[in-house]
Parts: sequence; structure tokens; C-alpha cells
Amino acid sequence: DFKKSRGTYASPTDAVNGDYTFQISGVPWSGTQYFYDTAMIAGAVDGTFTTNQRPPSRLQFYTNIASGAQTERMRIDNAGNVGIGTTAPSALLDINGSTGSIEFDSSGVRQIFTRVTTSYIDANVAGGQLAFIVNGNADESPSLFLKSDGNVGIGTTNPLGRLQIHGVEVAALKTYSGQ
Repeated sequence: DFKKSRGTYASPTDAVNGDYTFQISGVPWSGTQYFYDTAMIAGAVDGTFTTNQRPPSRLQFYTNIASGAQTERMRIDNAGNVGIGTTAPSALLDINGSTGSIEFDSSGVRQIFTRVTTSYIDANVAGGQLAFIVNGNADESPSLFLKSDGNVGIGTTNPLGRLQIHGVEVAALKTYSGQ
């Protein structure tokens, strides 16, 4: 067991948010020295609590590139949310990176897949809908919206027919039936 308190050994006081409760580190030898602050797993207090209450906790995972600083790569917070590339996961699994992200929200009814911040696919399972958001449009105005009844909206989230195009003049629209 690893133990953490503030104060002294004879007179301990409560740990506080952010205090490490344990650290497991690798300390490799290279050339003429040992290198500290490489790979590490740490436990920490994750939030506030009252005296005699079990403190909320989190796990943090660190790695580094050659000659680089130790960087937190993954976190499991006190709510059980897992963040990869973020220290503040906002969903059960929150993957965030420069080339895109995948996010599943805590209710399990929404999945967001992104490649850049201005374009993403928002699948809302509870409503049985699929929205494509591009060019920085807000959630309420997706570029393409597929409702659970099969109706498709372009420029609208409430298509009243099989295909409804809103806000754009269409010079020629061709429809086909069959194969």
C-alpha cells in the first residue's frame, strides 16, 4: 500500500485535489546516467471531499519521446471516464488528437467521430438520427440530417418528406426510381 497525507508523520492532515497518492516510474540507464521522468503510472486525488470521507481518485499514464519531456497520455478520472490525449475526458471514452478524435458520451446514446474541428459525424442513437456537421455549423444546423423515419434533410433537421432541401435554390434536381 502507498500512503499519502499532508502534515507530518505524527500528525497527518487530509490530502487535497491533485496530490499524488502513488507513482510507479521506470528509470532507465542511458550513456552515463539514469533518466527519471520517463514512463510513469500515477494515482492522484481527483476532486474535493470532506474529512473522514474516501477521497475521489484518478489514474494517470505518462510516456515520453527520446530526449523529450514526460507527457500525460491517458487518464481515468473519478467518474470512470477515459481520456486519451486529454486530461479532462468529458465522456466514457474521449480520444483527442491533432488528427481527430472519437468520443462516446456517458449516456451511451451519442457517438462523435471527427477528423478536424469543423467537420464531424454525430450519431445520436436515442433519437435514431444521424447528423453530418461541416464547415463549423452548430449542432442545431447540420449540413445533412438523416431521421429515424428515413427522411433526409439538407439544411434542415426536420425534413417533412423523403428529401427536403432548405435554404438553397436548386436549378435542376433529377430523381430516379428502380436500380
